[in-house]
Amino acid sequence: MDIRIATPDDKAAIVRHRRAMFEELGYGSPALLEKMVETFDAWIGDQLKAGGFRGWVAVDDQDEVIGSAGLRIRGWGPRARELAGKQGYVVGVYVDPAGRGQGAGRSLMQTMMDWCAEYQLDCLILHPSEKACDLYLSMGFVPEDDAYVWYPQQ
Repeated sequence: MDIRIATPDDKAAIVRHRRAMFEELGYGSPALLEKMVETFDAWIGDQLKAGGFRGWVAVDDQDEVIGSAGLRIRGWGPRARELAGKQGYVVGVYVDPAGRGQGAGRSLMQTMMDWCAEYQLDCLILHPSEKACDLYLSMGFVPEDDAYVWYPQQ
């Protein structure tokens, strides 16, 4: 398994993962999920081309995308512990059921965390599913208010 930067060619896999994630979480009716897929498909295509969405994909030995994770960078203004005023908001971390248990989710997140530190983002923020909380805690995320937050070494 390898991790690489998502490109516009990965759009279909990212859209598929987003739908599967919401289905597994029990969010929305099939009709609502289909509408979300339609609107997300157009949005993510534009964002991948324009650079408004930074994504990574996990690929198996056949170069098939088995997992994906995304990042939106938010300008937030400097605060205590966040002097650069740039937060990374983590979205859509998902690994296909057949690819789970092989470290893909952890590798996607570690790659994102390394990128965050290199590009001097103040923190990563996410809202994990219940079953993903242990992974994020083991990687140094801490619960703050209604989210989990990771701060690079400062």
